[in-house]
Amino acid sequence: DRAGVHVYADGAWKTHAAEAGLDDNPVMALTEDPAGRLWAATSPFFDAKTGRYARKNLHRFDGVGWRHWSPAEGLGYWSSRDVRVLSDGSVAVATNGGVSVLKGEALRTLDGSDGKDALRAAVLAPLGQGALLTPHPDAGLTVSEEDSVRQVTSRTGLFTDSLEAAAADGRGNVWLVAADGRAFITTVSVLREAR
Repeated sequence: DRAGVHVYADGAWKTHAAEAGLDDNPVMALTEDPAGRLWAATSPFFDAKTGRYARKNLHRFDGVGWRHWSPAEGLGYWSSRDVRVLSDGSVAVATNGGVSVLKGEALRTLDGSDGKDALRAAVLAPLGQGALLTPHPDAGLTVSEEDSVRQVTSRTGLFTDSLEAAAADGRGNVWLVAADGRAFITTVSVLREAR
């Protein structure tokens, strides 16, 4: 059985599956927070018979038990592609309905820069101090800082709207990878100033 999270300890494998909400629920990304808790982003299957998704799509394991979140608790959508712990301790989740941020017990989904539409997200790149870069496959780059969300696209000077990955280094640079394999480096300040 390939479902769930498999843990090797004391010479044997233990599978966290049904009790963890991870059976029939592909794990897309894992991360660990400073408290040692494991976070799993999943992409559950849609059950056509019941007309709903069978499982939740964000999971946290604290070493003893599991806690779960889904759109019913405020996540942007049912399919989670990435999960990252930000420098301020909050947890960001990339979903097909936008980026959701869990800070303490408060969960919110970041809207598009126009405040109307959430943007599909597959990859997250922490920027520092709780800020986040989100490259989009068809909508450029989102720069999220506190309550500010800025969309940077080819119309505002970005080299392409089709991005696959982003990373920030400690020198204030942002590395961007386009869908066609080209890589570019710019500064955080340029992205913040893009109009």
